[in-house]
Amino acid sequence: KKEKKKKKRKYLFLMIRRPPRSTLFPYTTLFRSWVAERVAEIAAVSDRPVRICHKPESGRAPYAPTFESYLADAWAVVTHSSSAAVKALIEGVPVFCTAPCMASVMGCDDLTRIETPAYPDGRDPWLWNLAANQWTPEEIRDGTCWQALRGLG
Repeated sequence: KKEKKKKKRKYLFLMIRRPPRSTLFPYTTLFRSWVAERVAEIAAVSDRPVRICHKPESGRAPYAPTFESYLADAWAVVTHSSSAAVKALIEGVPVFCTAPCMASVMGCDDLTRIETPAYPDGRDPWLWNLAANQWTPEEIRDGTCWQALRGLG
């Protein structure tokens, strides 16, 4: 299982969305404050280096590292509410969610536990449930789901 690799992992990843390409002062200030607060919370309980990763945007340079490549050395992933938490859990990396999201039930919201993260059982049933709730009945009926699964949507 992927959990057996946990002792080799050393970095904590703070996965964040890129702020909008706006110069709106309040949003930029809140965004920077959120990042600084999470880094301070982590530093108070862990000596592990924190790598800040931005959620990739479409059109990312093909040579840029992928989030999945970062997970190989990740001790844990901290995110606000993101599909990054789902990807991390699939790879066996513990997650800390700072807001309710689909991955919250498999993660933790208490950053003081960053050095003793949970490796929850039941990832497969959780992923099955997640997949079963991805599409509305209308999207299944009108073919949206099938087109997306085939890479056409």
